[in-house]
Amino acid sequence: MLRAAILRLSKHTLAYSTAEYLSRIAGILLIPLYTGHLTEAQYGTRELFAVTIAVLVQLAGINITTAMHRAYFEDEDPVRRRKVVSTTLWAVAGVASVFVLVGLAGADHILPIVRSDH
Repeated sequence: MLRAAILRLSKHTLAYSTAEYLSRIAGILLIPLYTGHLTEAQYGTRELFAVTIAVLVQLAGINITTAMHRAYFEDEDPVRRRKVVSTTLWAVAGVASVFVLVGLAGADHILPIVRSDH
């Protein structure tokens, strides 16, 4: 039993770490594309948006879907499973909608900061 758990953990660890490394390698391989076609200001704007999106994903609770998977597969009752999925989807959609509305309301103030043509 312990051996099976360690094997399963190792398999998942390998999959997640491989995906992370492939993502980093793709980022390195894209540097010539970025530097060859984007100005410094455009590259800075791109990085600013990438970091902003990463932070917003964490704040908006998009990772709550990971918890949904666990609760879904640990529960045998199909009614509770559907409730877990629907509650998670509604929660993520609601929080993401709030972030979109706040972003739209503040777009006039944010745009001058991130414009790269000045």
